[in-house]
Amino acid sequence: MANKAPLWGVQANYFGGRHYWQPPEEFNRWKLLALLVDFVENGHDRQLLNRITQRRLADPSGDTRSIEAALGPEGRTILTLILNRRADAIAPLLAALPAGARTAIARLSPLAAVPELPGRLLIAHGAGDASIPFTESLRLADASHGRATAVILETFEHTRPQPLWSSISGRVRDGARLIGLADALLAAR
Repeated sequence: MANKAPLWGVQANYFGGRHYWQPPEEFNRWKLLALLVDFVENGHDRQLLNRITQRRLADPSGDTRSIEAALGPEGRTILTLILNRRADAIAPLLAALPAGARTAIARLSPLAAVPELPGRLLIAHGAGDASIPFTESLRLADASHGRATAVILETFEHTRPQPLWSSISGRVRDGARLIGLADALLAAR
């Protein structure tokens, strides 16, 4: 079963019968909380979650236990998802979210739109991406029913290359992958 939960810090991903795991970017937990706060119907919990969000976005390791202790059931449901570190707990935690939050999370993924795209899709994704697992790009390519090409670049992270000294041979292989992707782009004309 595919795990589609890169934003809340559990990046145990399965694709093509293989299991991939990568340490997530801790800061992403608090970015997700910032997105979900507006879906909390209880005003008190919404206010407390906003305070937690502001504090943790300023300092992801900041102590918010006193604020967390004052949360009601709805706020605790959201925070439990944010703090979760178990891949097997994601589905029930998502199911417990308010309907609006579940809908918003589903809309974050372009997966449903890929089969409807009229042209070819060319995807490059860094294997070291700590924000969005590269398996999400593999899923997009798979959903295209053969109209997508996905390359996974071993020396890239989320928005930048890894330091030069990490792997010269990896950079050469990534260069070849990018040339192949450019060739696919030109062939699609």
